[in-house]
Amino acid sequence: MMRTTMDKDLALKVMDDDDLRREAIATAKVFWWDGRSIHETTPSGLDASLITDMAPVRRLGSYQGAPSKLVLHSTRVEGFTSAVLAESKLERHHLVELDRRAGVTAYRTQPLIVVWKFGDAGVICQIPDIAAAINGTVEIVSVRPRRLLTDYSHALLGGLLPDTFTEDNLRYRLEVDMSPIRVRNLNLMAFLRWKSPVTETDWWARVSESRPATIYGISVAARDDRRLEKQGLFRALLALAQAHFDADFEADIDVYTEVVWRK
Repeated sequence: MMRTTMDKDLALKVMDDDDLRREAIATAKVFWWDGRSIHETTPSGLDASLITDMAPVRRLGSYQGAPSKLVLHSTRVEGFTSAVLAESKLERHHLVELDRRAGVTAYRTQPLIVVWKFGDAGVICQIPDIAAAINGTVEIVSVRPRRLLTDYSHALLGGLLPDTFTEDNLRYRLEVDMSPIRVRNLNLMAFLRWKSPVTETDWWARVSESRPATIYGISVAARDDRRLEKQGLFRALLALAQAHFDADFEADIDVYTEVVWRK
């Protein structure tokens, strides 16, 4: 279905005016594609069970100014290995975080189109970067480097979209830049994440029973011999990558790093 896109200056006025923005939000529709058919619903009609059926609604890398660099990210959040395409390294880093997040059962990139109509002036359209199913809710994520946040994109990604996805079964967030140290830590986690599960090893029982509070304590419990320091550290990092406990990724991860065990 072809619709006239609203002039950006007018769209910005609509998004900046509380009454006009509410009027546009009342018209919001969501379109998604399962690879064969186009489906239409309202934001409140989105359900976590739909995420696994969603296919990218446009060819990745096709937006104006695209850096022509796609990233293939491997994941097993659905119980088997699959590949998800990301349009940037920043987007891929957020996919790595989703791999670690508790309750995530599925996610897709470029999953849907949101359309707002304002009288005969045309429509405002936006394609969020990620849709995820998390503990039975739908989380919509936009990823945009801060340097690319114009007045228009800020009003759209930081105003209109969060004001549209406000139902109890919906979450929305805008992600901007990520610190270099967090990126480094996430890259390490991504490298280790899908190795053999630590829960299937003979040393894991020692760690899970004692639940040490630091990487050092975990490495001591995990090693087979007190002299095997590197072995213990590797096993501690492996367990961290597999999300049995969490750490502050905004700081260097070393033997002094404190951890918080998941329930």
